[in-house]
Amino acid sequence: MLGDIIIAEPDAYIAFAGKRVIEQTLNTTIPEGSQVAEYLFQKGLFDSIVPRNPLKGVLSEKASYLEVYRNNTTSSFNSSLDSSPITASSIKNKYHRGSDSS
Repeated sequence: MLGDIIIAEPDAYIAFAGKRVIEQTLNTTIPEGSQVAEYLFQKGLFDSIVPRNPLKGVLSEKASYLEVYRNNTTSSFNSSLDSSPITASSIKNKYHRGSDSS
């Protein structure tokens, strides 16, 4: 299972470029508030909006959901999972196919 959990802070400004730049580039008017987290949450861009203070608890809770999922999947899937720490070298060793010089 692959996926993302996308969380924003309340009233966060989410944009690649500022409103003026977008309006000048597209020659159109951008609605007020269209780059604020709450508006984009309503459009489905985020999974949740969480203030900074409770963020650690929310992340811990979401991580525990992933652990429950991991423990409840099929045994063949579980046997392929490795509980060793993930490092750059472990990823390279597991997924990188070196060029065969033979």
